[in-house]
Amino acid sequence: MKKHLFILISFFYAFTNINAQKNEEKSKDEHQYKLHYYTAVKQKSLENYEEAIKQFKKCISINKEQATPYYEISKIHLLNNEIE
Repeated sequence: MKKHLFILISFFYAFTNINAQKNEEKSKDEHQYKLHYYTAVKQKSLENYEEAIKQFKKCISINKEQATPYYEISKIHLLNNEIE
């Protein structure tokens, strides 16, 4: 009985430890994404479009599923009449 209880507790400990590590990595990525995103928005408002595009591309490299950086890059190209 003690052996089964030990195995069960070990399993739960390992699972929660792995889950905590995944959440920590996700949190770091989320922080980096927000940092680059708000820097890009700031640069865009200052009309520093090249730097804004660089920052939006960094956002894309962190999270390719987020649509906002793609949209913002396209708006910059539209503002600069770079879209044919």
